[in-house]
Amino acid sequence: MASRILEKLFASPILIRMVRFFYLNPNVIFLREEIKERIGGEATNLRKTIAMLEHIGFLKQRLISVPSSKKIKKEGFLLNRAFPLFQELKDLVLSPSPISKPELVRTLKHLGRVKLLLLSGVFIRKEDQRVDLFVVADGIKPYLFERLMRHMEAEIGKELNYALMTSQDFTYRFNLSDRFIREIFDAPREILINKLEGVTLK
Repeated sequence: MASRILEKLFASPILIRMVRFFYLNPNVIFLREEIKERIGGEATNLRKTIAMLEHIGFLKQRLISVPSSKKIKKEGFLLNRAFPLFQELKDLVLSPSPISKPELVRTLKHLGRVKLLLLSGVFIRKEDQRVDLFVVADGIKPYLFERLMRHMEAEIGKELNYALMTSQDFTYRFNLSDRFIREIFDAPREILINKLEGVTLK
């Protein structure tokens, strides 16, 4: 039974993205259209994937009110914590980092002059942190950075908390002992790039 479930789950990338999405949002009921908006993919494949995950017991269905009208109810889907392979599957799909770190470094370097790249939160399995990703860089166009974040959110299956600063803005706030900066540096984190002058991070 367990082996058949795992074979189905690892049959396609959209399955992995959806499984990860619900593990990262364990207490939220999502409508079909919300799932499509968050993880992307073709509508027919999404419907089939949702149906399969419900069939094996990974998801359970709930009727919820539509935000625009409390009288209208639609099918929503929620992670089933009683799923027989709940913990085993969670350990498999939620790897220490849900993205390729070398690929992230390469992509950001193509966008601009990166001075600092810091990972926290979901990327190090510490989801209660202030940010998931913090970048100090010059020359990055905000709309390209936002596009990258949207792509990463679709791949990871969770809305990211992130911040992008220029080196000038960072230096100013760092020298003022800005609370936001202090909280980021005091929290558990992983540094992938540090080219900031006069700032030593371990």
